[in-house]
Amino acid sequence: MTLLTAIERAKRMAKERQADRETVRPGTANAPASARTATKAASTRRVAPVQAVTHKQAFERVDFSVEVCNENRLLVPGGDPVLARSGEAAYRMLRTRILHRARASGWTAIGFTSPGPGAGKSVTAANIAVSAAREMNSNVFLVDLDLRNPSISRYFGVTPPCDVVEFIAGRSSVEQSLFSLGIDNLLVAGSRSPTPASSELIASGRHLELFDYARSISTQPLILVDLPPVLSTDEALVVAPQLDAMFLVVGEGVTRRDSLERSVELLSEFNFAGAILNRSNGMGQDYYSGEYDAA
Repeated sequence: MTLLTAIERAKRMAKERQADRETVRPGTANAPASARTATKAASTRRVAPVQAVTHKQAFERVDFSVEVCNENRLLVPGGDPVLARSGEAAYRMLRTRILHRARASGWTAIGFTSPGPGAGKSVTAANIAVSAAREMNSNVFLVDLDLRNPSISRYFGVTPPCDVVEFIAGRSSVEQSLFSLGIDNLLVAGSRSPTPASSELIASGRHLELFDYARSISTQPLILVDLPPVLSTDEALVVAPQLDAMFLVVGEGVTRRDSLERSVELLSEFNFAGAILNRSNGMGQDYYSGEYDAA
């Protein structure tokens, strides 16, 4: 059985489970305790509305490294034209499908996880963010909440002016946690160093202030959140109820079929939007090769 067949099987399993039970909603008695704790924190932590601004007027700029982006397969302006030819069309299609669903469903915050490491979730989230920013109709906020293994800033070759962990730990302001890469309509919040106490920081729910702040300064925000692998730690499941949708990035030749099925089972408790098959040589593309609706 190929990985594509396994994805279709997992899709059928998710549909069957959804037909047999009610959808679990954050804050209900059926929700996981960690999710209820984080949801309660969300209800008590709200940033005050601020005057709408264009984010490029208000945030520190740290330009990305074209060389580092090329090494990490990020499709940035001015990057390797060979990488652009092999990946940009696929990411534009994926971006368009995600944006269409987001606008039709009113999504503003979307998470990306994977069953385990090595599937390419961070690269996928970053490339979708760059592609969505180029579309020019949304202000895109790329947030790295994989605090155990933060990759977004490293993949762009930048050091954040203020580490997002400093904000989540209460040592800096929400405005300081965001910075520009020099790409119009895109802001990033991330870090470079692993955080040992990541579970406790995520459970505090303070990252929700960052989501609220992004919504308060943009009339059409798109918040893309890079999360840890769902089978490695519970942090993705803690954040999932606080997001409008979750995507699962699956690596061809990396993700095991049983890991895929277990991941779909866990994410189907929330608004699981679908899986993205990455690195599929059988589809003739180096990056993204397919996405299916979970509903």
